[in-house]
Amino acid sequence: MGRAFAYCCGVLLGLGLAVASAQDAYPSKPVHVIVPFAVGSANDLIPRLLAPRLAQRLGQPVVVENQTGGGGLVATEAVIRAAPDGHTLLVGTSSGMVMNLALYRKLPFDIEKRLTGAGLISRTTLALLANPNTPGATLPEFIAYAKANPGKITYGSGGNGSISHIIPEYFRRLVGIDLQHVPYRGNGPALVDVIGGQINLLFDSPLNGAQLQAKGSVKVYGVGGEARHPALPGVPTFIESGVKDFDPYTWNSFMAPAGTPVPVLEKLNRELNAVLAEPDVVASLDRMGSARLGGGNLEATNAFIAAERARWVPLVRSLNVTLD
Repeated sequence: MGRAFAYCCGVLLGLGLAVASAQDAYPSKPVHVIVPFAVGSANDLIPRLLAPRLAQRLGQPVVVENQTGGGGLVATEAVIRAAPDGHTLLVGTSSGMVMNLALYRKLPFDIEKRLTGAGLISRTTLALLANPNTPGATLPEFIAYAKANPGKITYGSGGNGSISHIIPEYFRRLVGIDLQHVPYRGNGPALVDVIGGQINLLFDSPLNGAQLQAKGSVKVYGVGGEARHPALPGVPTFIESGVKDFDPYTWNSFMAPAGTPVPVLEKLNRELNAVLAEPDVVASLDRMGSARLGGGNLEATNAFIAAERARWVPLVRSLNVTLD
């Protein structure tokens, strides 16, 4: 009995030391954060905001890299194939972690099984920006024009399958209008063409909408959320304007290859949440039009992503938009 008890205690002690060792040893080299979109997007700017602060807390450089292509599949595959040691992370987005499951009939890998959440980062409400010459001074007036002139209104997106592609497809079905899709390699180029008048519409951040509306470069028809956005207090929500249950948003997170040791993920999650709670980070996210989504542990992170999939995958499939 005494020997068995002593053996069990030794095993438990050994496991405890192994967990502590894994946490203490991580990271042992630079951490690479792979962004699936172009430089300058919110999904690029936010990791770059966090990187130096994370590096200070982790004691190793945190390097942000952009690997575009395939609606995020190129970056996703790169992380899936990386060593599961916490030194290669993916900026998971609503597009890549949720929408792609519905948009591709057959993906080259199982996203749900090959990646795990390491921490939630931020949520960004979306606003509908329009070239000032687009018909209709308000959202109801615009919808009335679009119904009377099917196919004459164009909208841009950050690429086929991006959130700025799916949201307007959902929107047009809700309000019963016909829009023409013009895909770009990122929201940035699409926004340039909205301002220039080459296309009419783009779903983008309220912050961009507020800044450009103040200059007269765009007008903003509506904003997501149950309450008006502080950056656009004069712009009604879509719900206010009669588009019931329409609350467009996007989010991002850190994802790691499946099999990454739990102690490593817990350390990363803890340090990420600490960074997200720093007042200057909160203020910076607010200026970007994003809200901190962190604060959750690993279980909460994966539960959030699972809930997003349960909500959006059936809806996106119902839109009959596919990429293969």
